[in-house]
Amino acid sequence: MFRPFVALLLTLALAACSDDGDKPGIEAGTPDGPVVDRGPGSDIAVPDASPDQAVADTLSPDTSSTSPSGWTELMTAPNQLNAVWAKDANTAYIVGQGGTILSYNGTAWASMQNTEKDDLYGVWGNASKVWAAGTGGKMAWDGSAWAKITTSTYSFVDLKAGATNLYAPTSTTYIYYKSQTSTSTYWSSIYLYSVLAGKTIQALWVLSDSHAVAVGTDGLILQCTATCTTASNWKAMTSGTTTHLNAIWGSSATDVFAVGLDGTVLHYDGTAWSKMTINTATYFYGVWGTGPTDVWAVGHPIFKADESIFHYDGSSWTKTPPPKTSFLNAVHGSGTKDVWAVGKSNILHFTGKP
Repeated sequence: MFRPFVALLLTLALAACSDDGDKPGIEAGTPDGPVVDRGPGSDIAVPDASPDQAVADTLSPDTSSTSPSGWTELMTAPNQLNAVWAKDANTAYIVGQGGTILSYNGTAWASMQNTEKDDLYGVWGNASKVWAAGTGGKMAWDGSAWAKITTSTYSFVDLKAGATNLYAPTSTTYIYYKSQTSTSTYWSSIYLYSVLAGKTIQALWVLSDSHAVAVGTDGLILQCTATCTTASNWKAMTSGTTTHLNAIWGSSATDVFAVGLDGTVLHYDGTAWSKMTINTATYFYGVWGTGPTDVWAVGHPIFKADESIFHYDGSSWTKTPPPKTSFLNAVHGSGTKDVWAVGKSNILHFTGKP
């Protein structure tokens, strides 16, 4: 898997390389197994503490870590954090390694009890319920407890929703789906072997139940513009790159962003994908925004330690350094001044520039 190499790359590159723009010394080729790892941090642990207690013990504010760009390191956590979903300024959820699930109530983050300890890579919700997905299948929070809601043994790399259905791509050749209102543990599946051509999905963006786009390894982009629960409606798109793509988000059908390794940022205008200029080697793993002139991309810095967060204002991408070196895996928010970024043991919050 390619993501565990990133921490080592940063250490070597910052110590031995100048800022002359040289490429990192690895190739972004096809990984040597299913791509379900979401970045470095598997060695992070708190000795002599259970996972739940370890998280609870280390969830403490770090009020001294605020950057001029407006990002604050609000909390630290012992485990790698892989995904975040914010319902509004007073409600957000984070999931991560070892079954970690955190919730935000508008004032503070807290650990949620989860008896399942499988790594989680996706989280999404609606007005009344929250779901999470990962190596152990899928779970749901109904307001009182987290419980496993699937009999599937597949590993899931993301979780998104349209107006009606939830969609969870696997690390192989399927996208599983289920109605948000269904109480059944059964999820139907879409088999995409022929259109994937040996590649794997890494992330999904869902505009509606009849329009979704998936990205993945070796420049994979698939689009559905009809009923997305029908496999034949998923078609391969020309991405113009063979680089791994790790995340996707759009404000509309004619304004979609995909990000990946080697500082890759692509934009779709409704007709074709094109590569955007961003001038970084950062390995991007998350992208989200509020509209065409407010988009965030986060990832793992390679040559420059302060290049883990970039912002797009509709005309250009700008580096917005965090308070300290951060390896970030996901970004999501509820508005222009409520944005969360999570990754290797830290939680960053943007509420606007000072």
